[in-house]
Amino acid sequence: LPTQIIWIDAIQHEVNLSTYKGIPNVFCNVISDTDNESVVFYKTNNVQSSSILELGTHRQEHPDVFVVETTQMNTITIDSFFSKNGFDARNFNFWNLDIQGAEYKALLGGIASLPFVDALYLEVNSNELYKGCTLLPELDDFLTTHGFTRNKTIMTHHGMNRHTLPYKGLRNFKCY
Repeated sequence: LPTQIIWIDAIQHEVNLSTYKGIPNVFCNVISDTDNESVVFYKTNNVQSSSILELGTHRQEHPDVFVVETTQMNTITIDSFFSKNGFDARNFNFWNLDIQGAEYKALLGGIASLPFVDALYLEVNSNELYKGCTLLPELDDFLTTHGFTRNKTIMTHHGMNRHTLPYKGLRNFKCY
């Protein structure tokens, strides 16, 4: 696997599994818009719906998914993560953020690194599946001001996209 790929997961067990499989550059962190903020992390029974945001309409849309554990964790921004771990943000021009409603917070915390990004692949919401999550129009406004154009959206009937939502930058796209 290329060393220019970084995987960040808030669930230590998932980090351990990835590391055991030999995946390099796997870190256990909670990405957000501020550093060292103590937040509650809501771990769900299916793991993939875990978030720093409480379940909102997600509970009605997916009644089989529920919180099984809450943990206090400290946040880190993308910019601080790069700096702390000795990564040069210029080497990471594609970001895939699927952090259950907190994608906008992550982008705000990566504002200094965002100019080096050519493309974003994001999960977005048109309904408040997670309490306080940023909805698509606000995310569009933010990314437009930073030179990105949304080029495709695949929404589910649950008010979120099934896979993820790509944003394509106006800069040259490179993916390694």
